[in-house]
Amino acid sequence: MQPVDFAIITALAKEAQAVVSRLEQPTTRRFEAEDIRTYHYGTISFQAPGQFYRVVVITLPNMGTVSAANAVTDTIARWSPRFVLMVGIAGGIPQGDLDLGDVVIADQVVGYDYGKVTESGIQPRPRVYPASALLLDRIHNFWDNAWEQQVNVARPVNARRPISKRWVGPIASGNKVIASTEFRNQLLAQWPKLLAVEMEAEGVFGAIFDRPHIRGALVIRGICDMADERKSDEWQEYAANAAAAFVVAFLKSSPVEPIDASAEERQTEPSQKYHITINEAHGVVIGDQAHIVQRFTSEPVARERGFEVASSSPAQFMEIPGKTYRTLIGREPIIGDIIAALRDPGGKWLVGIDGMGGIGKTAMANEVIDRSQAEHLFDMVVWESAPKLERLHDTQAIGGLTFDTVLDGIGRQLGALDVPKLKSQDKEARVRTLLHNQRVLVVLDNLETAHESQNEIARRLQPFLNPGKALMTSRHRFKGDVYAVHLSGLDETSAIRFIYQEAEEKNISRIKVAEQSEFQQIAQSTGGSPLALKLVVGQLGHLSLDTVLNQLSKIRPPDSDTNEDDYLLFYKGIFFSSWQILSDAGKQLLISMAHFAPGVGGTSEAIQATSDLANDVLTRSIDELWRLSFLEIGESPSLNKLRYYLHALTQNFILSDVVQILK
Repeated sequence: MQPVDFAIITALAKEAQAVVSRLEQPTTRRFEAEDIRTYHYGTISFQAPGQFYRVVVITLPNMGTVSAANAVTDTIARWSPRFVLMVGIAGGIPQGDLDLGDVVIADQVVGYDYGKVTESGIQPRPRVYPASALLLDRIHNFWDNAWEQQVNVARPVNARRPISKRWVGPIASGNKVIASTEFRNQLLAQWPKLLAVEMEAEGVFGAIFDRPHIRGALVIRGICDMADERKSDEWQEYAANAAAAFVVAFLKSSPVEPIDASAEERQTEPSQKYHITINEAHGVVIGDQAHIVQRFTSEPVARERGFEVASSSPAQFMEIPGKTYRTLIGREPIIGDIIAALRDPGGKWLVGIDGMGGIGKTAMANEVIDRSQAEHLFDMVVWESAPKLERLHDTQAIGGLTFDTVLDGIGRQLGALDVPKLKSQDKEARVRTLLHNQRVLVVLDNLETAHESQNEIARRLQPFLNPGKALMTSRHRFKGDVYAVHLSGLDETSAIRFIYQEAEEKNISRIKVAEQSEFQQIAQSTGGSPLALKLVVGQLGHLSLDTVLNQLSKIRPPDSDTNEDDYLLFYKGIFFSSWQILSDAGKQLLISMAHFAPGVGGTSEAIQATSDLANDVLTRSIDELWRLSFLEIGESPSLNKLRYYLHALTQNFILSDVVQILK
């Protein structure tokens, strides 16, 4: 049996499922004639091209240190892992603001069951096992909090914080289920920095203690209760998934070299494997032989990773925008749908993300690229972006993006620098060949400002795809043969998590300790728009909540072109370009809909009565507003009954003095 990099031990089925569901190509292995255990084998890829860890996951038949030790012994004999990880749930010990759903990584495991029995009682003689120094070093230098967003089960509501944190410190281990404040406090009195208590880690460390080929162990636990009389199962599934999400994200950061790197690969010089070109202005790395895209912040970092670096003119390649967020919150189900569409080998060649300005379309595209690279879905990523409309009185699209310039950009970014000079027919043939010979993800951003119709660009691009795909973003909805995803505002829970994250990023402590009702008020007033949430959090650094929300809902036109405040610039960026191309009937319908409650709206009959538009005009206007992302459609059990409504920010814009002037 080929050795594995990591053996992951779990005590409960729900813990194992949380890990196995995150593995790539998981399979079940059984060796009935030799042992009774079921092993779940899979891989975890990381950013280095073609690199992955081999992982095996085991579930214990019973809880406790003995069961854990036996399982680890069998797993070592079968799979020869380099490292052993114990992953699952634990009871928390009150320290600071440690909360349910947080993840604790043990820097040492304290076996508290050991002691000497004397006439005067039991004298504790705990055994202390240090965690792997190597893995602990990597943990302390793992700063990516994206794992918080990978928890794919609902977060229970009885938490003090809207997001999970990670902690590093000692964990107690013994053969007892702790549901006693008194006993918990006894443990805390002996080890004041104790963070959690569980039942298997001491057995894991005992089993590997005399195995020199095992390089170490690490315990990662999600907090499911506080080891007191209130102990329940409510948080177990979330805590198990939080621990699993952290572990997989940590391994994806490639903390150690995988054992499957052959001697031949290790001896190969980097210049023989990859030739990398860096866009010096943006830190984007483009591979012309290996056909990969890697992002490095600087040339020294690229060289450190083993790449031969050749500089290029910053204008030679388009920029793949860097992330403007730490963790993409509240979009996990949608990202999953998009990745599934991109995985489909027989269709869904065009994927469109649409929604109002500031809703997070470009951030979504960025995240999809990262996830696609992690799964090695594409050999190359090409990014073309139309300019955004920002001026107040622009009356027509200013974007220079056309189907022809899209082909030029694809050619340049795939190394065919002569493509822009070719005649139309030759250009199409050349780009078609480039795209058919490798898996390329073509990203077209801000298509609402393209010089040609976005749907026409998509229609003409489709025959060029396969095996590649196209990912497109626009404020206008897509039509035709497009797998379309519409982005709306974050739900209340996600919006609150976003607020908390922004407050931490900006170090605005007064927001981090705000009341839940104030968080809810912000979420409702912004309609969950990430851009609006960023604006509000920034303003709350020096203004009261009432003042900020009042300015958000009652924008005013500037006294001059140089007197535009943040709120007006915000609304201009979101709405003005689409407002300028609306028909008179569309504007009339939009203004009439502002009388309905945002997020609630009304039926087509109620809207017609309010707008006083004829049936055929109303139908065309509804289609127009829907296409430009002014109008949202509510869920309905019947295809004959629809409710149309405005986003909270759309209603603010329509009711503002700015629109009154534009009318």
